[in-house]
Amino acid sequence: MYRLGKQRVFVDASNIKVGGGVQVALSFISHTLKVEYKEFEFFYLVSSNVAKELPPEFFNKEHLVLTTGVKTLVPLSKDRYRIRSCINSFKPHVVFTIFGPCFWGTSKNHVVGFANAWLVRPDSSAYFEYSPFKRFFKKIKNSILLSFLKRNGSNYITETKSMKLALVKYGKVSEDKIVIVPNALPYSYTKNDYINFERMSGSKSDEVGEFKFVTISAPYVHKNLSIIEDVGNVLLERGYNFKFLVTFTEEEYECFSCRFKLHTTNLGRLTVEECKEHYSSADAMFLPTLLESFSVSYLEAMACHTPICTSDLSFARDVCGDAALYFDARDPIDIAGKLALLMDDRTLADQLVENGRKRLSYHIDNDERAKRYLNYIKGFGVN
Repeated sequence: MYRLGKQRVFVDASNIKVGGGVQVALSFISHTLKVEYKEFEFFYLVSSNVAKELPPEFFNKEHLVLTTGVKTLVPLSKDRYRIRSCINSFKPHVVFTIFGPCFWGTSKNHVVGFANAWLVRPDSSAYFEYSPFKRFFKKIKNSILLSFLKRNGSNYITETKSMKLALVKYGKVSEDKIVIVPNALPYSYTKNDYINFERMSGSKSDEVGEFKFVTISAPYVHKNLSIIEDVGNVLLERGYNFKFLVTFTEEEYECFSCRFKLHTTNLGRLTVEECKEHYSSADAMFLPTLLESFSVSYLEAMACHTPICTSDLSFARDVCGDAALYFDARDPIDIAGKLALLMDDRTLADQLVENGRKRLSYHIDNDERAKRYLNYIKGFGVN
């Protein structure tokens, strides 16, 4: 029997399998477990990948572990039936899909988090990384996914203003149906990590020798990391001593050219703690992405007092503001010029770090993000 007066929230993380989405789901669910909200009652639908990372107390709550995907679209599928049965039993006032689209249907009050830039950036140059044939089918696929997103969401949460505007423009969603809740640093980062700016800045300005650019990312097509080869060639011709640090698997790294490997050192996949170590020891963070909705890498670099060099895209400016040096991600000459500017001007690097420290000081943390989610959900009231 459910308690009268409580708002019943059906939390859906069943379609989240890898990447940053897992961390967002874990932090939100963990927050609802540790904070005893008198006004909410939760049911959790989570994927197996999310479930295995949750604390033991989660399994004492009402939950269903089930990984959803395209197969769940089939109206008579067993998984879809199990989900609908849980919803009919729990009778939620609100369904909150942490990141959409979801594939099991919709509900009356359905709040959907949205962070898939591919669906609302049909004009992105990232599509031209594919052959015409693959490009055509990727656009068709993303158009279909966008239709599912619009079908199962009545209200949306994005992480940046640029994503909200893109969802309004290309998703034809009313602006008043979208709120912005930024992403946050992983729990392992605390204010103690980035409060002592002068000490961290001084230690970096004393470094000599090889200038290290770190990029902590898998080599997805839209990350545009193959451009490192051309950028490295330009910097080498200009006489700079540098190295790009990447984080690929051995198999991924072997797919790149010898010239690419000349300019890079592969660190392999890293834990969160190892990421902190390499951000802190690098001279700059480098991200030449062609398409994103948000990147926690920016916040991590700020926390580790590492200047940021990144693509001149609207989402990046939303997150970084004056805490980054921007370049045209399609132009190796422009990229090399900006990186050279940073290598030649330690004062500029320190100013970017200071700007990042200030920006991060008023950025929300994981608990504040969860509170903002719940505050938005609370607006639907108890029927």
